[in-house]
Amino acid sequence: DLITQDFSYIITQSNPNLTFNKSVNDTAPEPNETVTFNLDFDNTGQGEATNVVITDALPTGLSFVDGSCDTSSISGATCDTSNLPDITINLGDIDAGSSGRISFDTIVSVNSGTIVNTAEINADNNDSISDTASININQTQNNLDDPSISIAVNQDSAIVGIPENLIYTV
Repeated sequence: DLITQDFSYIITQSNPNLTFNKSVNDTAPEPNETVTFNLDFDNTGQGEATNVVITDALPTGLSFVDGSCDTSSISGATCDTSNLPDITINLGDIDAGSSGRISFDTIVSVNSGTIVNTAEINADNNDSISDTASININQTQNNLDDPSISIAVNQDSAIVGIPENLIYTV
């Protein structure tokens, strides 16, 4: 007699699912002010995201503040600023359910306009995701409609006789 047996296998694949959000602490700074950009990420999938890297190419009008890249939320993460204006943040592997925030400071180096800053997160086993944060530069305006000048006049003597000279200092 021939015995047959049916077997069924369930194969589950544990994929990562990265989410990414870029924000800025001040969307309307003045020239020469410092603004902080935040890069928030989360692996909401069931698997580990491998070789995760965030890249941020700073646009014209923003200058990176040396030493301001904070990677403390992810153990072993590094921030490479050797090719500015490009910032490369190596996060390593991100476990399922893990999240973190990277932040860095820039100085606004233009007097007016809108600056759009885009960053991207990549992993070997997850699609690339990009996000932007924009700032509108508020140029401080001098009030030229009502200029005023104050003049103080000092004389060198309270009483002047004739033919003496009276000297005023303005």
